[in-house]
Amino acid sequence: MYCVAAKTPAEETYNKAHKATYTVMEKALHSWKTRFPALNKGLQIKSEVVPAIIVATSILHNLAIDRNDPMPSSGGVTLDQPPITETLPPTSRGEMVRKQIMQTKLLGESK
Repeated sequence: MYCVAAKTPAEETYNKAHKATYTVMEKALHSWKTRFPALNKGLQIKSEVVPAIIVATSILHNLAIDRNDPMPSSGGVTLDQPPITETLPPTSRGEMVRKQIMQTKLLGESK
């Protein structure tokens, strides 16, 4: 996961929230791709059909979770990439959005 080095307490809070959300999403996507390996390998179909397949597999995956269906074996899906903790220089647009989120959502400040 890439993050910008925190310079203020608000930035540190933002980084922690971002990391927690990122971890949850990584686990969810891994679980979904394990259940439907074609999502991990790439769909060799017309691009117009892809959104419907994504929606259908997400619905089926959530139904399987609700019904406690066991996860299939990994089916070749692996996350063999270690987590990335490298600090990158911020982009101007990304920095602006990040600061706005920190000010309005985390600190409750107005612009």
